[in-house]
Amino acid sequence: MRENEFLVELMQRKALEFERVTGIPGHYYFNKQDELDLMTALDNDLDKLIEELPSHYYCPFCVVWRDDCDECPYGLRHGQCGETGSTFSMIMDDYESHELSFIGMAEKIYLELREELV
Repeated sequence: MRENEFLVELMQRKALEFERVTGIPGHYYFNKQDELDLMTALDNDLDKLIEELPSHYYCPFCVVWRDDCDECPYGLRHGQCGETGSTFSMIMDDYESHELSFIGMAEKIYLELREELV
């Protein structure tokens, strides 16, 4: 699995979990254009980016675009994650209303993928 594919798979698995719990279609959280953005993200050290994911809420977009929300294609398309009414905040609020932890879920998926990458 290439590093870009790791980032895409992380987002796809989180989308599936959100959909399973909330019933909100996974493509609201992560769609084909988002996937294309990650697959074409140019960074010389994607291994390092994967290592940084835990400190950025397991968000590949935050890592690749270095927390520059104004330039982040995910934020431009879905609304910036911290904004009330953004896709992420609405889905996360719904997910956590089921007394589940977003960070716990993201960390579990991240660790599973790390094992697959080795």
